[in-house]
Amino acid sequence: MQSLLERSERYIHAGFPVHFTGAAGVGKTSLALQLASRLGQPVVLLNGNRDLSNVDLLGGYVGYKSKRLIDNYVRTVISGKTK
Repeated sequence: MQSLLERSERYIHAGFPVHFTGAAGVGKTSLALQLASRLGQPVVLLNGNRDLSNVDLLGGYVGYKSKRLIDNYVRTVISGKTK
């Protein structure tokens, strides 16, 4: 457990999120609580199932779309719409 805590700390200090997965009762919650205690951070517990993904937790990518119309007959007119 000590090795896993140290490795998890290195990931967090490098800027990567840590997501513990595994069967019920293997100690994921205890590990997360111990890691948070070592880092002096608060804990948020989420109940989920195996279908819960990082996208569910963090949100998916939201893109940006832009349209631009240039009127070739009246060259000074430029219309821009953003969705």
